[in-house]
Amino acid sequence: MAGEEVDPERIDRLEQTLQQFQQSLQQITENLATLTTQARNNQPIRGRQNANRAPNNRLPVRNQDQVDLDEDSDIENDLRDEDARGGRLGRRRDAADFDYRQRAKDVPSFNGSMNIEDFLDWMSELENFFQFYEIPMDKRVTLVAYKLKGGAQAWWKNLQVTRERQGKVPISSWERMERELQKRFLPPNHDQVLFNLFQNCAQGDRTVEVYTAEFHRLAERNDLSETESQQVSRYTNGLRPAIQDRISLVPVYTLDDAYNLAIRAESQLTKNSRGFPFASNRNKTTIGQTSHTIESSSNVAKTSTTDKGKSVANSPIPTLKSTNPYARPVAGKCYKCGVPGHRSSD
Repeated sequence: MAGEEVDPERIDRLEQTLQQFQQSLQQITENLATLTTQARNNQPIRGRQNANRAPNNRLPVRNQDQVDLDEDSDIENDLRDEDARGGRLGRRRDAADFDYRQRAKDVPSFNGSMNIEDFLDWMSELENFFQFYEIPMDKRVTLVAYKLKGGAQAWWKNLQVTRERQGKVPISSWERMERELQKRFLPPNHDQVLFNLFQNCAQGDRTVEVYTAEFHRLAERNDLSETESQQVSRYTNGLRPAIQDRISLVPVYTLDDAYNLAIRAESQLTKNSRGFPFASNRNKTTIGQTSHTIESSSNVAKTSTTDKGKSVANSPIPTLKSTNPYARPVAGKCYKCGVPGHRSSD
């Protein structure tokens, strides 16, 4: 505090205590260094003492191990020579090359198709194959060139030969080969072609299942980042008008709901179309019978009109009933026409 007096004796005692502590610390540090040095110097001595104290039967064992190792050196060399022809150690050393040759069979082939989706699918399969099997970059060109077939293989060989003639180094990097493949088999406007396919995607005469599969495939190809509502609108507009009319009666918010409703509507329309031909056949039969009756009656009328005299002479005249209920029945025939049931005076 400001008002307190400093005690000189107390300060002296603190200084003495600090000096003693420093001396003790220095002594401890020196002792640790001495012990560490002794431990390092005494370790081989103890090792030699332990070796001298060890029983005599242990020395031959160690020597025997060393002899075995020395003898195995020649055997190991023989095994390495044998493994070069397919032995145990050779299989370990060439495991990567052996596995590499086996994996070459699983690489997808390409015959040079100019279809955009076929080429994109092939490139996607290659990338998946490289990532799954961890194929190094320097091995990919050889693998892909081996799996090129038909026109693609002829194009690749011609490209390499042309580069050699021009004094250029053959293509050996996968990035360069990938660019050359895209330049040759992928049109520059492939994104526009895929977009037009997606824009004009419609069901037509196909089933809802086939149309839905194509819709999803083209949607993934284009990756337009549309919302769920926009995809639903695009999907329903591609359905047949009869199915659209049934779906429009129910609000639809997801593609799954639109697909399920379209499947139900398609099944209902199929059931109705199965019963419709029988009704149409019945209508056709009725209409045919009516037309046949009309035609027969018209033919009868024509016949009676054209051959009036002949029909009157040849066909019998029907009997006329009297309108008088109290009239007596008339017997005999008319002497003029010869028809019974009336007289000439009637």
